[in-house]
Amino acid sequence: MMICDDFYQQLYLGIVLTAVVVVTGCFSYYQEAKSSKIMESFKSLVPQVTIVWVSVSLLTVHVVRIMLYMVVQLTLLLSSFHGCGRFE
Repeated sequence: MMICDDFYQQLYLGIVLTAVVVVTGCFSYYQEAKSSKIMESFKSLVPQVTIVWVSVSLLTVHVVRIMLYMVVQLTLLLSSFHGCGRFE
């Protein structure tokens, strides 16, 4: 009689733990999918085109081109300081 009760207690505990793991996994999947949709909607908030003042005129330029231009300018600036002893 004692062995039978012990078996059913362990079976009950195993079923409860399995249910908790499955429910937690489903909840985690739901939260991850929801946050992915929110992050995807933030992509549309980033402007793709901007207006830039160059010399005496205004130009409409893609943001990616401005970032590449800034990286090239920064690289040239750092390479010009290389001979000054700062970055040697």
